[in-house]
Amino acid sequence: MKLIYHEHLEERHWIEWLLGDVVTKVIIDPDHHAHGGDVIQVVSGNSTPYRHRHAFFEACRKASHNLTLWHVGDEWLSGGYDTYRYFDRVIKNHGSRLAMAPGIFTAPLGYPNGGGETQPLPGLADRPHVWSFAGSVKASRADMIRGLERVPGGLVHDTAHDGHLNREQYQALMRRSVFVPSPMGNVFIETWRTYEALEHGCIPIVERRATLDYYRMILGDDPMPRVSSWRAAPALIEALTRDPAALEVLRARVSGWWSEHKQEVRDGLARFMQERHAEDLGRYAARPHIKNAALYRPLQMAELMRHQSLGSATRRALRPLERLRGRHPK
Repeated sequence: MKLIYHEHLEERHWIEWLLGDVVTKVIIDPDHHAHGGDVIQVVSGNSTPYRHRHAFFEACRKASHNLTLWHVGDEWLSGGYDTYRYFDRVIKNHGSRLAMAPGIFTAPLGYPNGGGETQPLPGLADRPHVWSFAGSVKASRADMIRGLERVPGGLVHDTAHDGHLNREQYQALMRRSVFVPSPMGNVFIETWRTYEALEHGCIPIVERRATLDYYRMILGDDPMPRVSSWRAAPALIEALTRDPAALEVLRARVSGWWSEHKQEVRDGLARFMQERHAEDLGRYAARPHIKNAALYRPLQMAELMRHQSLGSATRRALRPLERLRGRHPK
């Protein structure tokens, strides 16, 4: 199959690893319809919303008899899913109840380019940091740092004040860390950080909400520790670190599970690529709330709110006021 990107994406390495059993050629071309053959179009929803893609996708459909869409960049669940009717199957990141139907395969977000690990993983004895975090402090990350600051052995690298780490420095930090707290991304609980931590043999600590255990939804019965509030994280880490032998067992279990699970996802995708779901996707695209933006928007907001903590939701609600104050200082 031909794998066609329409722009340079940070997801490339992960996508190409997952599709390694089915892809024979990779093309980067913004306007490529790929006449004939079996084609996977990788299209981001960040640059151009999907609701504006009908003409292009229709041209792709006419040009290819076996057509797959990989929908990346949909963290805001922006809709436009009625365009799925042009395809035989759809793969997407950022799972939600709004995009579940026969013919839609939800893949884990995975790691960004260069984030995969190929070297042997260090054990606990070679990990001097009990926990670490490197990145900008925003959304629920501020709650995470406040919650964990009393846990000894931690390291915070705030890129706003300490400068950016390059890829090698960032990965070296992870390889020297036991736990990597993984607070939510911009609007979704799922982040690259979780999968980078898994790749480098750390134990991610992830968030769950009262109505949403997101990682369980897309990964199944994973062994990653969870918190409903970052205030609970210190007690969790303290309990897990009391017995170093048991902690090493947990770390090895998490690492082994991830190695097996990502291979299961790759194998599942290879099987999925043998299926045809054009009729299923046509029926999905015809659902009233999928084809009608006015019906879709309230459902979109409700789904996104399931990912928010009280703190992150409050900060997002106050952000317009903070911007207004910035324009009109007292």
